[in-house]
Amino acid sequence: MMERIKDRLRRFKQSAPGHRFQDQHADRREAHSSAFGRVLRLGAGIVVTVVGIIAMPAPGPGMLITAFGLVMLAHESLVVARLLDAAEVKLRPIALGALAWWKRRGTGARIALGALALVIAGACVLIGLKLMQVVA
Repeated sequence: MMERIKDRLRRFKQSAPGHRFQDQHADRREAHSSAFGRVLRLGAGIVVTVVGIIAMPAPGPGMLITAFGLVMLAHESLVVARLLDAAEVKLRPIALGALAWWKRRGTGARIALGALALVIAGACVLIGLKLMQVVA
C-alpha cells in the first residue's frame, strides 16, 4: 500500500502545475472501479471536507482535513479537479512568496511569530468557549 501511495505522490509531483489534479482524476478513471466504489469515495470525500470545514475555526488541522477531503473529491469529480488545478496555479506564487519571506526572517522573528500565532489560537479557543457558554 505504501508503494502505491509513493507512486501516486511521485506522479502527482511530475505532473505540470495546473494539470495535477486532472491527471490524478484521469488515473482514477482508468482504474475502472465499480460505480458503488466511486459513490462511496465521493461520499467519503464530501464527509471529510465538511468535517474539515467545521473544524476550521478551532485550532488544529481543519485546513489539512479540508484539503484532504477536496483531494478525495477531485479523484472522483472532474469539476473539483479543475477547480483545484486553477486554485493551485493562483495560490502557488503566493505560497512561494510567503515561504521566501519566512526564510528571510531570523530565528528570533520566527519564534516571535510562532508565539503570536499561539496567542491568537488561544484567544480563538477562549472566545469559542465563551460563545458556547452563551448559547448553552
